[in-house]
Amino acid sequence: MEKKDEKKKILISLVAIAGIIILSYIIFPGNYKKTSNISENLEVSNPIVEDSGDLRIISDIVEEEADSYIINAKYPIIEGLDNSEKEMSLNRKIKSFIDESISDFKKQTNDGEISEEIKSGFYINFETTYLSKNLLSIKFTVSEYYAGAAHPNDYILAFNYNIADNRGIMLEEIFLPDSSYLDKLSDSSRSILFDRFEDDIEVMQDWIETGTEPEEENFEDFGIKKDSLIIYFKSYQIGPYAIGVQEIKIMFKDLDGYIDLEYLGF
Repeated sequence: MEKKDEKKKILISLVAIAGIIILSYIIFPGNYKKTSNISENLEVSNPIVEDSGDLRIISDIVEEEADSYIINAKYPIIEGLDNSEKEMSLNRKIKSFIDESISDFKKQTNDGEISEEIKSGFYINFETTYLSKNLLSIKFTVSEYYAGAAHPNDYILAFNYNIADNRGIMLEEIFLPDSSYLDKLSDSSRSILFDRFEDDIEVMQDWIETGTEPEEENFEDFGIKKDSLIIYFKSYQIGPYAIGVQEIKIMFKDLDGYIDLEYLGF
């Protein structure tokens, strides 16, 4: 009887694992396909993706394949700044930002077991959400897969930069002093997410409330657009893996009295 129960438990576990793999393949089919084709979905040329006056962004790419992994990381290069030293410094910081993530991936890959059947993979693409002579905001979409894992890990890396001051932008800097901005972000995020997941609110409510507590770490991944603040939520932060990475838009007009538009140059 005990052996039957044990076999039953093992069978249930195997079915559960298979279900996770199938679900993740349905939701993120490209992530498994990429491990066999290094540049199927990313362009290897340097097209102009955005213009802002005399500024422009071209794309470059890091491609690398080893016995245990494949890397395909697309990143931007800024051109057209009046100050060439600032331009070089900014582009070095963008490249360093990407290289750091690649190094972390390689370390974890080297520390793990090598699979002869499938390679680990690390993929990055980007979207420029705002560009001016004073401000740059880039959204990096990352997908990493470690051989043997049930599913890939997808997340957002945000790069926000004050070009005029030649330094990165912290969340607190874009809000007015003593504005209780974390409480405002928490309330606004919950309102948006409760509406988004209204049909599953019984399952999602506790998860959302925990992931949107008025704490800096819950809103550290953010982007800037010309009319709004974008908040990126990590996998598992406000819900199960199946919902994927979530992002919300909070309009600047709804942050009146909190957001420092003068600092942003708007």
